[in-house]
Amino acid sequence: MVATHMKHPRDELYAGLVPAIEARGLSPFDAELTALAEAVKGGAEAAVVEQTWRTLDEAIESIERSVKATSREQLMAIAGMLDTAAEEYKIAVFEDMVEDVHEYQDAWGFQQIALQRVGQIEANSGAERSAKTEAAVAVSSLEDLWPSLNPTGSDAAGNADRISSAAERIRGVAKEMD
Repeated sequence: MVATHMKHPRDELYAGLVPAIEARGLSPFDAELTALAEAVKGGAEAAVVEQTWRTLDEAIESIERSVKATSREQLMAIAGMLDTAAEEYKIAVFEDMVEDVHEYQDAWGFQQIALQRVGQIEANSGAERSAKTEAAVAVSSLEDLWPSLNPTGSDAAGNADRISSAAERIRGVAKEMD
């Protein structure tokens, strides 16, 4: 289903980011995003898709490094990712039944990137280390919501409220850092 996911970043996420990227005098990553979509849609070898993904990810991370967000701001962004994951999961899962595999997988992707981003936070104080640890626990605690990436029937094991609660928990620890 990877080809169906190639539409999501550009249509739902990227267009809204471009003005903020350009306002900071940074270069958008349209070429890298297009290259990944074309590699996937064209059936490129896995190694080519992986390298194209890495190039895109580096372009995104370059922008993130240029912004120099504080630990608190990074945690708030992670909470936002989980909000999106909860929205996607709510669309995908009804009464513990996966109704929309595409949205189910999207929700998992947001959770995975949130977990990755927590790991990348540079925590320089005790409060930042504590907040980072609590955020990592909150995001990791959601793993069982996706027992399979290609679910059938009742493979889902929960509801979107858990994801929303994790986002709120992360917002809470971020606010405590002030």
